[in-house]
Amino acid sequence: MTDTMPIIVVLSLALMVAVALWLRASRRGSSLRNDLELLRDTEAQLRKLELQLRRRADIAPSTLWEWNVVTGRMHLAEAFLGLAGYNADKLGQNLRDLLPLVHVDDRNRLRTIFSDYLEHRTPDCETEFRLRCADGRYLWILTRAVATWKSDGSPERVLGSFTDITTRVEAEEQRDRLFNLSLDMLAVVGFDQYALQLNPAWVRVLGWSRDDLMERPLEEFATPEDREIITGAFAKLAAGEQLEDLECRFVSRDGSWRWLAFTAFPYPDRKTIFMVARDITAQKEADSQRAVFQERLRQLRNQLSVSEDRQRQELAAAIHDGLAQQLFGLRAQITLLKYPERLSDYQDVVRTAMEVLDQTMVEARSLSFELFPPVLYQEGLEGALQWLSHHYEERTGQSCSFVADGEGAELPQDTRAMLYQCARELLNNVRKHATANRVDLVLRWVPVGTEVEVSDDGCGFVLPAHAQLEAGNPGEGG
Repeated sequence: MTDTMPIIVVLSLALMVAVALWLRASRRGSSLRNDLELLRDTEAQLRKLELQLRRRADIAPSTLWEWNVVTGRMHLAEAFLGLAGYNADKLGQNLRDLLPLVHVDDRNRLRTIFSDYLEHRTPDCETEFRLRCADGRYLWILTRAVATWKSDGSPERVLGSFTDITTRVEAEEQRDRLFNLSLDMLAVVGFDQYALQLNPAWVRVLGWSRDDLMERPLEEFATPEDREIITGAFAKLAAGEQLEDLECRFVSRDGSWRWLAFTAFPYPDRKTIFMVARDITAQKEADSQRAVFQERLRQLRNQLSVSEDRQRQELAAAIHDGLAQQLFGLRAQITLLKYPERLSDYQDVVRTAMEVLDQTMVEARSLSFELFPPVLYQEGLEGALQWLSHHYEERTGQSCSFVADGEGAELPQDTRAMLYQCARELLNNVRKHATANRVDLVLRWVPVGTEVEVSDDGCGFVLPAHAQLEAGNPGEGG
């Protein structure tokens, strides 16, 4: 209304001048002729003031306009005509010339607002509309108006202002576009926890309608365990503190809950809060799954450590009971050769020593192959497991078959070594504990990876209760 205030002040002053002159003339008891002269002087002053008003309209930042409701004629400031690209000859003489330039979607609303004001249904007249310029583009215009009324209450003239708000409207549209298209959950919330504005991401994440989310305080959507967190957070915001990455759970429309991380900035003078929330449910689930994997990895690490200790013990036992004993026997035979005069058959001692040496070499080669078989890197996992089953059968006398089920891609070296050691450890367990007559070793290629399975016809063992729960198949295993 600040743009129309100069008009009202000028007209009020003109009216006061006219009344003062009329009263002064009445007190002097002047004639009718003098009265007419005074009225002419008053009219001249009004015209002078009107000319000043028009000049002021042409230089005002918000250009002014005047509409004579009785005649329908309009006066538009030159500044406005230049802004829209028109001249006074083409536009500015009649209201009928202006209305067709108003955007078709705004035309009826503009008529209704002016009609309601002029018929005293609304106290103010203010609206925004789009106006087509001479070059075809549209400007957003803010207009404010005030009317002068006849004694019967009908409008006589309307004075108003036009302000170009195109830049502001475009900025607001850009802001709203970013607000609505943001993947993050944006909101403007009052200190009472009721949402004043929400973007569509809230509906997408939580499933509640926009009306549902705005008609209840925010804490009612939190899980019961996290409502105190929301209450405490709003108390801090009301005190002017900012919040960063506050995490809590919100209940979705389908009854599930989602983890949300909030960052919020308060505006205490407006008692509002600008809030940004992100759905971190997938991240939380990944963190939980990672914790499970880390625990499982820790258990596997412990099992690997135990397996390595067992392998070292087995290696030490194999060296002590096999290689060391054979080397001791070989040393004894060689010692005899130092005293040939005491030997009845020198060649027999040499032959026995050679046999012990051959057995030692076979044992060493067998042990080396079992721990680190070259075939694993020459022919792959399948060839190595085939050799392992054959070697197990020769060493234990138990029937051991090998089957490769399907075909798969070549595995990395460390994966092949791990699967080979797993199969070797399983076969050692069968040899020590199962009392089996037959063992089956299977290499199976499955869509999600590779499986190595060892089964036997031995006695098996009973799983502890906690192991049954983990395995999901209570009973015996082997």
